[in-house]
Amino acid sequence: MKSVLLLFGTVGFSYMLNKILLRFSRNFGVDSRQAQNIVRWAATSKPTTGGISFYITFLVGSLILLIMRPETASSSTYLALFLSATLAFMIGFADDAYGTHPSLKFLGQIFCGVILIIFGIHIEYFSVASPGLWWLDYGLTIFWVVGMMNS
Repeated sequence: MKSVLLLFGTVGFSYMLNKILLRFSRNFGVDSRQAQNIVRWAATSKPTTGGISFYITFLVGSLILLIMRPETASSSTYLALFLSATLAFMIGFADDAYGTHPSLKFLGQIFCGVILIIFGIHIEYFSVASPGLWWLDYGLTIFWVVGMMNS
């Protein structure tokens, strides 16, 4: 029951935080990055406050989880998610602020997936049918992480 409350609480918090940050950013004219002198996949402007609210929500939800279940602090799964999410936030923030080169951003996204794999978090799909194909599971995990970060 506590987990359900945590889920709905963080979703509600994220919604409210997004509203606040969007209003704040519009007042100061930073709600989107206009076309710059760099090549992007799309010519339209992109919102830049979503990553901030997502990361703050992640931190608040994590803090509440640590209060509810202190043993989580010593979990390698929690550490992997925290490290990977923090790196993802820093990559996105740097990209929004400075227009990170796509190859550097891509390498950072791959490293987010590698962090999860190092800590034993990966998709198990190919190795279920054939244990020798574990490396395809790692590739699928990295592909999924990079895909989610670019969606």
